[in-house]
Formats: sequence, C-alpha cells, structure tokens
Amino acid sequence: MTSVGCVGGLTLDWVRRGATTTGPTVGGNALYSAVGAWMVGAQPAVCAVIGADFPDSILDVLEQAGFDLNPLRRVDGPSFRVLLDDSVPRRAVSYLEPCGHNDTLDPWPHQVRSGWDIAHLAAIPPESQRRLAAALTAVGVPYTLDTIVIPGEIEPAADELIELASGSRAFLPSTDELDALWPADDPVERLTALYQQTRHPVVATCGALGSIGFDGARAVRVPAYDGLVVDTTGAGDAYSGAFAASSALGADLAEAMAWAAAAASVIIESHGAEHALEPGRRRSVRQRAEQVRTATTEVDTHVLER
Repeated sequence: MTSVGCVGGLTLDWVRRGATTTGPTVGGNALYSAVGAWMVGAQPAVCAVIGADFPDSILDVLEQAGFDLNPLRRVDGPSFRVLLDDSVPRRAVSYLEPCGHNDTLDPWPHQVRSGWDIAHLAAIPPESQRRLAAALTAVGVPYTLDTIVIPGEIEPAADELIELASGSRAFLPSTDELDALWPADDPVERLTALYQQTRHPVVATCGALGSIGFDGARAVRVPAYDGLVVDTTGAGDAYSGAFAASSALGADLAEAMAWAAAAASVIIESHGAEHALEPGRRRSVRQRAEQVRTATTEVDTHVLER
C-alpha cells in the first residue's frame, strides 16, 4: 500500500457558538492531511509532536484505521490548544492557555522515514519546513508543500517559499495565501509565474470555488463537490493529503485534484476528523471524485502563450 508521511501539527480544538463552547475535538494539519490520504486509499503516517495532555483514545482510533503512528513523538507540557470562535461573523482563531508552541511541537528531521512513497509537508513555520524538507530530500522521499500566513506569528517570505517549492513535488497554497504573498489579478497567470520559478505543479485551493492548478502543460479548474457544509476546518489539509496520496498512486494533475476535492468534501460534513474514518467513506470519496472529474475544465491556454 502507498505510504504517505503527513508532517505537521496536531491540535486540541474547542468550538464556541454563541454562549456555548464545546470540545475538545482533535484536529491539526497533520491529522487532516493524514485522513485525506487515508480516504483515497493510502496508508498515512502521522509525523507530529504532541503534548502530555493529548488523549490516547484518538490515537487508538487512528491505529485501528491503519494509520502508522511510529513517527509520532510525545513531550512534556501542553499540546496546541485552539479556540475556533463561530460566535462572530467570520470565524476567529485563537489559543487557549496553557498552550504549546511551535518551538517544542513542530516535528523534527529525525522523525521522517525513508520508507514513505511521498510526504506532505503541512503549513508550519518555514524554518521548520526547511529542516524537514532537507531531511526528506536526504532520504529520497518526495514531498508536497503547503504554507500559511498569520500576521505577527507565521510570516513566510515569498523567496523562501519558492526555494522550498522548488524542491517539492507540488506546491499547494490557498488563494488567501497567494493573495498575501503574490498579489495578482489573474489567478492562472499567477500560477504559471510560480511554476516558472519552481518548475513543479502549483495548485491553489479556492474554498467553495474549487481549485485551480497548472503543471507546465495545462491549467485546469476543478469544482468543489456540491454537498453538505457544516465546518470547513481542515478542508485544505485534507485536500493536500489526498492530492499527495493520489499523485503517488499515479494520478495526473486533474485526477489528483478531483480526488482531493472529494476528500475535502467529506471533512466539511461534520466537526473534527474522526467522522471521515467511518465505514464507507473511501467508497463515497471514489464516487465523488468521479463526479467532480467529469466537471473539470481546462483553462483557456491563451494565458500560457504570453
């Protein structure tokens, strides 16, 4: 079975709606990307660091589903503890004390494994990504790359991301991150410009508008699956994990994007990630991917001739 290393963070999440706060549920980009990889038929390996407060119960669920937890490490102190506040018009994300920090909870190079067919390097601070990318390259594991921009907290520079993406199998930012780092009016022109700098596929996730990607030969738009939306937390990470797994399984750009869109559509149907491991989810993702694939379109290639 294709093995996908999902390298990033795990979190304990609380959700506030009105005067009510519920939780914790378990989240984090390493978990959501691992669930995305699992939904398309791969075996995910969770490469992250957790605190002493992280519940063993979720680890048991993941092991029973076939996840490889050998790269996981536990340290003294708290895990990332995140408050997702839906009591305001636009969800606000903050941290609850006591809360762990990236300096102790980002994964380290010795945690990566040479036996992975591919890895997804999730959105963590670029200095950690740089160490991990070097470790993956040293053991011959290709990787896909995500990023995040949090003003005042995680602010990657455009040039360091280009360097990281140049060593990747594919760069998978969101349009919000692209807008912050590479403002442009035409999304396809922006993707082609990034491809020219990295020489690897670039795929931008666009939320409810789907995703758009360019691999040097063609640009394609893949719609989002039209289904139930309850909580969009983790959708982009599930997309990335599914894309990495699909690519390793031999899918071309459009096919990998369709599988990724299908996996993301399952994640947003409920809160947290565990529900996506229920029986029948892989079959549902396959059906949705086929449906999304038929609605995929190629972008007018005139923009590629300039």
